[in-house]
Amino acid sequence: EIKKMLKLPEIFLFLCLPPFFKVNSAQQPGKVSIQSQVINPPLLKSRRDHLETFVSLSAISTAEILRTNQNSPVCADSSITALPNDAYDVLGGEMKYCRIINGLWQLSGGHGYTPQIDASVDAMSNLYHSGFDTFDMADIYGPAERFVGEYRRRNADDAPKQKFFTKWVPRPMKISKDDAISAVNQSLIRTNSSKIDLLQFHWW
Repeated sequence: EIKKMLKLPEIFLFLCLPPFFKVNSAQQPGKVSIQSQVINPPLLKSRRDHLETFVSLSAISTAEILRTNQNSPVCADSSITALPNDAYDVLGGEMKYCRIINGLWQLSGGHGYTPQIDASVDAMSNLYHSGFDTFDMADIYGPAERFVGEYRRRNADDAPKQKFFTKWVPRPMKISKDDAISAVNQSLIRTNSSKIDLLQFHWW
């Protein structure tokens, strides 16, 4: 279903699967190896869990494979690997985003994993420079919004070129306009931003 939705090659889909496999790369073209070693797979209870997790990928390894794609567009910034044209789309008629969205659910922690801000910010930078410029988070994803805020502080030149989606996940209750405004403002503060590219209302 994911492959049909994204219209991307099998190898691309494979690298987007949950982090059940250890992916190594020498960071050189043609030097990608994938080991079928299971490493602390998260507990996935539903299809939604899989979809939330499947974008946990190795940016460098994926980029090395995509560099061989003859249809990849030329990127003006030589430090950024351009993905194939069909890896991008336009939302709302004007906002270009990458259809392979970097989900930050893993930053919620749990399953014996405690996210580290320096490693997470570095990984986000690697993803962006590999062409994956769109990130998705939520106010319930632990420190995810705060990590994005720190990423924006450390990457002031790159961050405006990227897209950051978040979710507002209130408890099932009567919601007022003030509640909505407060939630948006809190996300803006945490993400160190003056606007939210896309706010998704997620009600349990």
